[in-house]
Amino acid sequence: MLLIPQVQLPHINFDMRELTIGEAIGLVKLNPSAHEHTISQFLTCVLTGNGRALTVQERYLLVAQYISATCQGESDFPIGDTAKYSDYLRMNHSLSLEPIALGFDEEWQLNPLFGWQAEALEDICHTWQDWIFGCMAAQLVKADDSELPTLETPTAAYQSWLKERIAIFKAYPERDFSELYHAFLTGIESLNFYFDLGFDNEGLVCLHKEGQGFAPARFQVSDCLTATAITFGR
Repeated sequence: MLLIPQVQLPHINFDMRELTIGEAIGLVKLNPSAHEHTISQFLTCVLTGNGRALTVQERYLLVAQYISATCQGESDFPIGDTAKYSDYLRMNHSLSLEPIALGFDEEWQLNPLFGWQAEALEDICHTWQDWIFGCMAAQLVKADDSELPTLETPTAAYQSWLKERIAIFKAYPERDFSELYHAFLTGIESLNFYFDLGFDNEGLVCLHKEGQGFAPARFQVSDCLTATAITFGR
């Protein structure tokens, strides 16, 4: 069995093991567009603990590090024709789960996005605009908000809560929403601990460190799998 190097972070160390062929075949059979659900299932296989409870930043890092450890060739694996893994990985500062104050009169705060939230969003978001509204609904809270959904909240109930929040944001006056939206984007930059995140029609993507002019990346579980597993799973 291949030994996966420990992922060492200031706040925690992650030990991953190699997938079994049965697990890999099962991952091949999942919906290829359900990226967050697939990542959760992948992490269930290779990690001890609940991958849904991790932030999306941690989840994407673990998938990328698994690809790096198992790919043929350099660990700084290629992405597209001209980029490499290191062109997307930042590791500028340690992950924090503390909310970020946005400085509004309403005392808006921005929380990190977790795997269980991204999974729920994946079922109800179908365009990049949906994803932005959805992430705003999931991550923006007020300092005095209480009884917010948690990992234990049933998915259907949480999705109903998200839809209600999205409807509220869509009813904002245009200029009020624009101000909050740009504050949200600024806050997101402060939460980009390992990758700069953006949005496309299928969800969250990792942006090249040089910015515009380079294609975004999505670290997919399918890139963790051998050709044998893919053949057996189809």
